[in-house]
Amino acid sequence: MANLFYKISFYKFVRVLILDWLIIFSSIYLAEKYNHILLTLFIIFIIAIKQNALGVLFHDGIHNLIHPNRKINDTICDLTLGLPLFLSTFYHRSYHQQHHDHLMTDLDPDWHYKKDNSFWVFPQTRLKIMWSLLNSVYLNLTFIFTNRVRFTWKKISTLQKAKIILCYFCLFIFLHHNSLIHLFLLYWMCPLFLLWPMLNRYRGWSEHFGINTNLNTRDVIPIWWERLIIAPHNVGYHFTHHTYPNIPFYNLNKAYEAMGTESIYTSYFGFKKNSVLSNLLGR
Repeated sequence: MANLFYKISFYKFVRVLILDWLIIFSSIYLAEKYNHILLTLFIIFIIAIKQNALGVLFHDGIHNLIHPNRKINDTICDLTLGLPLFLSTFYHRSYHQQHHDHLMTDLDPDWHYKKDNSFWVFPQTRLKIMWSLLNSVYLNLTFIFTNRVRFTWKKISTLQKAKIILCYFCLFIFLHHNSLIHLFLLYWMCPLFLLWPMLNRYRGWSEHFGINTNLNTRDVIPIWWERLIIAPHNVGYHFTHHTYPNIPFYNLNKAYEAMGTESIYTSYFGFKKNSVLSNLLGR
């Protein structure tokens, strides 16, 4: 694979990061300016979509693909992506590395948890898929305040703990001083806990589950609206990513075109044979 694909461009990352956050803040401004319930609900959905996009950028951060300098990479990843999403760069890097090293084996922490979970065993009926997506909301609410916080807190240093507490304390003071807590709860916490888990779960299925070949992952070339909602920033090129995990997101499509793949899907939600949904339904 050409070395050019591995080149990290901090400028390209920052450009996308600023755009994602700009859409979030602009959406909140519009919702507050026009103050209509339907617009508010639509804006909450848009923010959930952008939270999904920030999660994809966070994934690049734990692969050290934001900036060549590790300390700068981790600082930016934590401050602009990890802390807003209640994620830890340090913890998720070690966890995710095992996933790459031992994909779909008992040493893969993702597979170890999911292999006997009925929500991750396919094929499923449409009703079961819908129920599983709703279940992801409940699981996220309980997981955030139990396993994720508990396990992350155990593995990070005292200095890291102090930094996290300080950041969240400063955020609380800022929100309280400017009477913004209600906006934070409505426009950030609601989509983060009620909608993003469903997007994240479906994308998780699309990456490694319901595959009717001997391969363990897929490359999905989505329809334009699927790219906006569920597969931003080239995250659909997951087979390519596992083959070349050190290629940043903005070069994955180029790597895919150069490499080709045996695991091509042309839709997330379509009913054709080469769609993710058809595989999940066993078609």
